Order: sequence, then C-alpha cells, then structure tokens
Amino acid sequence: MPLVVNDEVVDDSVLREERRSLQATHGGELNHEEIGRLARRTLALRVLLRQKAERDPDLSKEANMDARIERLLDRASSDVQRPNRKEIDAFYKLNRSQFAMPENIRVAHIVKNVTETFSRNEALAEITKAKEALDSGVEFAKVAEQFSDCPANGGDLGWFAPGQMVEEFDENVFSLAEGEISDVFETRFGFHIARLDGRRPAGIQPLSLMRDAIARELFERRKRRALDKYFDALLSESRVEWKAATP
Repeated sequence: MPLVVNDEVVDDSVLREERRSLQATHGGELNHEEIGRLARRTLALRVLLRQKAERDPDLSKEANMDARIERLLDRASSDVQRPNRKEIDAFYKLNRSQFAMPENIRVAHIVKNVTETFSRNEALAEITKAKEALDSGVEFAKVAEQFSDCPANGGDLGWFAPGQMVEEFDENVFSLAEGEISDVFETRFGFHIARLDGRRPAGIQPLSLMRDAIARELFERRKRRALDKYFDALLSESRVEWKAATP
C-alpha cells in the first residue's frame, strides 16, 4: 500500500525516488529503515503543505504554489524572535572553540595562464615583462591591469587559509613578509607574481567579527525549531497512512 495523506495517494515511484535522493545525501548517517521513515515524513509534509496552501483563502491570490507554501512557512515562523546582545555574548563564551581560525593571509597576484592557445614560453615572457614593470616602480594594481589574466580589483584574492590554494601557490606566498612582492613562480595554472597585503595569526576570532554570524545562526536555529513544531502539529492533525507491501 502506498503513502496516503488525507485520502490523497502518493505513488510508490515518488516514494522510491525520495528514498534514493535521501540515500545519496544521508546514506552515511542513517540506516535503511531510518531513510524510509524520513522519506515518508518528507513526502507527507510536502503534500500536507500543498493541501493547506490550496485551502487557505489568504493565499488564493498567489498563483505560484511554491510561493504560497513559502508564505505559509513564513507565517508559521513569524513569532520567532531575533537573539539579543546578551544571548549572542553568552553563545560566544560557551562556544569559543568553534571560532578558532587558522592563519589567514591576504594576497594580490598577477597571473599569466598557460593554455592550449597560450604556450608556457609566451606566458613566461609576459610575466617577465610584468616583473620588470614592478621592479621599475609601476604600481602593482596597474601592472595587474595591464598584464594579468585576473586583473579585477588590482589582482586582490582576498583572505584565505593554508590549503585553499594549490600547494605551489601556498609555498610561495605564506613565507612572504607583509608588503613583500615575490619573484616569478610557477603553478599548474601558469606563472604568478604575488604580494602579501595582510596577515591574521591563528587564534580565536573576536566577537566583534562573529556577532552578525552568531545572530544569524541563532535566529535560523529558532526558526527551524518553530517549523519542526509546526510540522509535528500538521502531521498530528492529519490522516497519514502507510503500509509496506507484503512480500
């Protein structure tokens, strides 16, 4: 017998597809029986939300069903309060280890990529011209604009930690002093010149930098709890039946 939600039958093929999807995303965390229960709950809620949105007169003017359901969920979580300053401070103090960060650096670079249409020798010749321009006193951003294959923002790559770039890049930039410009070096992509623009030592991120992120996280947690309660109530007041087929 397939899944039945308020007398509406959900085809077995839909349930099988949902199980396959959940197996791909949660297969390492949940066993086969748990995947099955989650698939039935997910599909039942999907049907119930659509049924409720169809019956709600306040949503009748909205033609798109996904938009109707989104408004329904917004309404269900509308009473959720955003965390105040004390709650954010308390969360930070209790979870300081979560905010540990490795060393980060900020780098600008000039790159000439080696491609099928631009040879290694051509790339090396162009990056050598760029280095000569830097050595003669031309500003880094201007040289990046003239020579680099990634000239946006003066070649600024922003902040990153070890391991986020290819190994050859890390080896050449993390050893630079702040403000220092590297020699020409090669990676699997082509040739580079890099300048170290800033360094943040490893350690706990200060609350001032994390406050907004903590506020968003706490608010989203509260919304998820509110929606879970709403979903539980929706299931409890509905007729949801399922029976596995007899072998």
